[in-house]
Amino acid sequence: MLFLFRPYIDKEAQPDYDVVYSRKFGYLFIQFYPEGNGEDQITLLETSHDLLFMMFSWVTLDVLALDLEGEHWEAKMRLFPSEEKEIRKRICPVLEKCGKRSEEYKKLLNRFLRNYPDIFLDDTPF
Repeated sequence: MLFLFRPYIDKEAQPDYDVVYSRKFGYLFIQFYPEGNGEDQITLLETSHDLLFMMFSWVTLDVLALDLEGEHWEAKMRLFPSEEKEIRKRICPVLEKCGKRSEEYKKLLNRFLRNYPDIFLDDTPF
């Protein structure tokens, strides 16, 4: 599935994140802050759902950085409709290429967006 997100990762994703494959560990999500303005992390992606969750999160952060609608609502920190639309615009074409699992993955995207940002509070969001 990673190869489906590769064009996005290569062209549009924030430069401080990467996903790499290790023969010893599998897929790893790497956050690297060369300026020292964040905490470097490596996260093991054990399942396709882990990868999807990370990619959904990554694309969401990219869209939030666009500031499509101004500041977020302070009370709930929910996504603006324009932000959700842009997230879907970036992710759904990739999910369409997932064959028979496409509908399953779209349901996961719906759950992610419906529960954002509270979904990060759950140890197993999917």
